[in-house]
Amino acid sequence: MMWNGQIYGVLPNLLLEEVRGIGSIDRHLYTAIVNRIGGVRWGYIDKTGWMVIAPQYDWANEFQQNGLAVVSKDDWTGAIDGSGQYVILPRYRGINDFYEGRAIAYTDHSAILIDEQGNELFKTKGYIGNMQEARAVFSPGGEEWKYGYIDHMGNIVIPPIFKSANHFVGGRAVVGVEDGTYALIDPSGTIITHFPYAYVGELGEGLLPFKKTMEDKYGYIDTLGNVVIPPQFEGAGQFQNGRAVVTA
Repeated sequence: MMWNGQIYGVLPNLLLEEVRGIGSIDRHLYTAIVNRIGGVRWGYIDKTGWMVIAPQYDWANEFQQNGLAVVSKDDWTGAIDGSGQYVILPRYRGINDFYEGRAIAYTDHSAILIDEQGNELFKTKGYIGNMQEARAVFSPGGEEWKYGYIDHMGNIVIPPIFKSANHFVGGRAVVGVEDGTYALIDPSGTIITHFPYAYVGELGEGLLPFKKTMEDKYGYIDTLGNVVIPPQFEGAGQFQNGRAVVTA
């Protein structure tokens, strides 16, 4: 196999034994693991098996829809383009996948919202969730964690006043309120529905798992708080594609 005009001493069966094709055919690049002295190295091949980006990384993720791939080397993480050039310099301990043009990067002490050029938009010592519907859950951390939301530019649009917070789904999100109950809010933080229950889970297709008290079983309510499926389950997950995983 060759790259940059030089022969690499691995036989074609590398494609069967040491290459994990997890990219997309549309992007024509796939992660490839090569055994070398001192350990394995990750690089990228095209769909013909040609090594396009030399195996040099300690770990490499598949290319995402935005044309970037997260790679790590010597305990530092950045993101490269299809030519192997760093678009986001390797100065982080980790970088999550991109959602809506934003990703969460990590240092030893902070979580940071970054864009696809590596610009840092928001930083906290606590937590930042993935961007969804132009909102991301965040917490400043501290002794008692509270949660709020930032927008895609890192502006705080809902202050951290909730005991818990879920992603927005269809313009609504479930949050835990100070009194131990739950509420459904809009993207500005306005409460749409208050749920006087001990637990309410993430919204999915208009239904939410709930428990009246922590000793009760799980059922499902609608966004107005009406019981749609009576409590009868030991566990209940979010509805997706008309189905939800439950434990009898």
